[in-house]
Amino acid sequence: MQEKSVTSFNVVSHARPAQPRLSTRTLFTAGSVVLIEHEGEVYQLRRTRHGRLILTK
Repeated sequence: MQEKSVTSFNVVSHARPAQPRLSTRTLFTAGSVVLIEHEGEVYQLRRTRHGRLILTK
C-alpha cells in the first residue's frame, strides 16, 4: 500500500483590505455640492457641468 504525505502550510496575505468606494451618484443626489468636515474644517466638493470635481476649503 502506498502512503500519501500531506503537507500543510499557512498562507499569509499581504493584500490591503478593500478601500471604501462611494459613487458620485450617491454623493450628489441632493444637488451638485457636498460639504465634507475634516479635522474641524469644512470643505466643499462640487461637481461641474462637465462632470469634473472641485474640492475647496
